[in-house]
Amino acid sequence: MSQRRSRRRVIEGVRLEAGGLLPGETRVEDWPGGELRVVVRRPDIQLGVPIPELPIEEVEFGRGDYVPFGHGFALPASLSVEHVEEMPGIEFEIGVRDGRPRCVAIRSLEGGEPITTTLLRSGRLPAIPRVVRESVAQNAVRVVRSSEGETIGIHSLSTSELRDTFEERSADVDSAVDELERRERRWRLTDEHLAEVAAVYREALNEGRPTGKAVARKFETSEENARRWVARARTRGQETGDVDRFLPETEPRKARG
Repeated sequence: MSQRRSRRRVIEGVRLEAGGLLPGETRVEDWPGGELRVVVRRPDIQLGVPIPELPIEEVEFGRGDYVPFGHGFALPASLSVEHVEEMPGIEFEIGVRDGRPRCVAIRSLEGGEPITTTLLRSGRLPAIPRVVRESVAQNAVRVVRSSEGETIGIHSLSTSELRDTFEERSADVDSAVDELERRERRWRLTDEHLAEVAAVYREALNEGRPTGKAVARKFETSEENARRWVARARTRGQETGDVDRFLPETEPRKARG
């Protein structure tokens, strides 16, 4: 997404709510992903105007393709960051996989140090979890429906209070990543978990509902993750012979979801 400031407007007579929302706007938690218009909002400093009465500055950063994560957040579909101070010439690609932000690739830019096993083992690369968290905090948007019905992205830099630090502005983004990490640790692929997946799958199958969506909704995970769990439950059924507890190798084609 282009970072060129394409449009600026000043909004008077209102106060920003937490997260940079205007009165009448609501968070969207079920946005499927796609193109978003992204804006940054904050009080507009004006000489002689008391802080409580400052108008709101809204700067449009353009449009881009975004991928949802957590409940009501999204990241650019293409996000690459370079930590120049720590290791110039090394680029980290951040993406959303299984509903969670992750580092999906590391590249050496022109003039940068080659990516070798020695480098990866040296401990000189910035810690990947920290790179991901910092990148998410700096680039995430809150998906919002405006009072006019438009779905837009409110950048994490937005704030209703001038005194807020960046950490305070993006605290909800950081909390969303924390929750996704806790959830991932919670759903270990134990036999007990796979048996629960199989039970939800069978119930949806018998009721004629999409099985992948049913598993994803039950365990609050992505449909991609749900499909992997179903496949693993099938494999476990073959390994143990216990297809009643897990799943058989195949289902009729029309029953898959």
